[in-house]
Amino acid sequence: MKRWTLALALLAAGAWLGLSAREEKAEDELAMVPASARMFYTTRPADAWDSDLGKEIRKALAKEFAEGVKHLKAEIGVGPEAVERATVFVTAFQPRENVGFLVRFTEKVDDAILAKLAPGGRPEKINGVDVVASEGSAAFLKGGKILGFGAPAAVKAMLGNMEKRSPSLVAALKRAGGKHSLVAYVEPGLFPVKADAIPLPGAFLKPFLAADSAIGWADLGATLKVAARVTFANEASAGRGHKAVEAARKIGIAALATLSDELSKGPKELVEMAALGEKSLEKATIKKDGEAVEASLEVTVGKAPLIAMLKQATDKMRVASSRMRSANNLKQIGLALHNYHDAHGAMPPQAVYDKDGKALLSWRVLILPYIEQDVLYKKFKLDEPWDSAHNKKLLAQVPPIFAAIDGKNTVPHGTFYQVFHGKGAMFEGKRGTKFAGITDGLSNTLMVVEAAKDVPWSKPDDVPFDADKAVPKLGAFFEDGFNALFGDGAVRFLQRKLKADTLKAYITRNGGEVIDLP
Repeated sequence: MKRWTLALALLAAGAWLGLSAREEKAEDELAMVPASARMFYTTRPADAWDSDLGKEIRKALAKEFAEGVKHLKAEIGVGPEAVERATVFVTAFQPRENVGFLVRFTEKVDDAILAKLAPGGRPEKINGVDVVASEGSAAFLKGGKILGFGAPAAVKAMLGNMEKRSPSLVAALKRAGGKHSLVAYVEPGLFPVKADAIPLPGAFLKPFLAADSAIGWADLGATLKVAARVTFANEASAGRGHKAVEAARKIGIAALATLSDELSKGPKELVEMAALGEKSLEKATIKKDGEAVEASLEVTVGKAPLIAMLKQATDKMRVASSRMRSANNLKQIGLALHNYHDAHGAMPPQAVYDKDGKALLSWRVLILPYIEQDVLYKKFKLDEPWDSAHNKKLLAQVPPIFAAIDGKNTVPHGTFYQVFHGKGAMFEGKRGTKFAGITDGLSNTLMVVEAAKDVPWSKPDDVPFDADKAVPKLGAFFEDGFNALFGDGAVRFLQRKLKADTLKAYITRNGGEVIDLP
């Protein structure tokens, strides 16, 4: 959801680039973290942005940061360099209803941001503060520099914070207001996990379920400094926690050693990072302090391996995000096709035809009323071709779920979401297929795929299918495969190495094939 994009961008930026910040007293927005908070995380994007390492990383990942900054400015009107501190807190296990965000800016921001964070919201006052609140979210801007937003209950907790905080939360907030780049706090009891539910490989973690609280902090400069303090109810529990941390250290060292071996033929920067991590864990300090366990380590991070690691992580995140967005588009298309079938007793045909059998418009036009585009649908002249003088004017109004992700169009207003049409496919002939006629089963029959080439979205052009010929190349977004919508509405990612016979079996609706899964 767009209203959470700001928070994710800020927290990611802080985690990647956080550097040691100047010493200062706790600021107003931290005072708004409610006493009911059972977890929080805070970081300093502005300090990171202007640091030497931050500049190096931004230079190396110029394209990625340009995209992120553009999106952030569209959301709030300022870039990450203007975000002094970003904090997220959770008051209960169901975070969607109990999560809040607090942001402190270095300069005043326009209050138009409130309408974006709480779309459709109405103004109200909470303890004298002007708040914009809707059913699912609320937001306020205090003094032009402190922004609070999130679930309505969380925002009310921020502004009605009259309860006394626990000593552990006070200690964590004190650290957050100090010099550290990032600080995290959690009460393990927030998560409803039972000790007997933890599988054997992770059994060493069980003592942490009995911890009262955990605070972690880090300073990420030329030397990465990380520390944590876990507090238990008594010394006996702390003793078990100390043994668990030592066990975790040994497991981490072994895992990094294995990773170093696996990466030996890979990028040298990543091999170096794994080796540094292994040495740092070996030198880490772990000690029991009464009812608490403390641990700390330092790593001298080279710029080259760090940038290489961030580059690789960024690439993977971008691919994962694109894959998810495309899959969501296909899910919405699938829902629309099912609703069309419910309303008409059959799927839409692959195209709208005139009396002479000429294809005029795509099936994508026919499902417009089922993707909340009824107004656009009524503008089309269904007895004219897609590129008639009238219909061609509507081409620019491509619905978002048909648009190419990441702007990879090769034709104006094109779409890669296409169906197979031909003998035996789900789309065959001039009439729509009924689900009852898909005897191979909806879960075994392809409905819509990511094609290799885009076509104008309203044009009746899709992927032709002939069982006696090779299937045309599919997928334009991802190197290793493509998203595919099946008849039951499920979206699966199919690998390019999928056997041709298996793919054809998925395409046919009544072939009776036994599908040979890879």
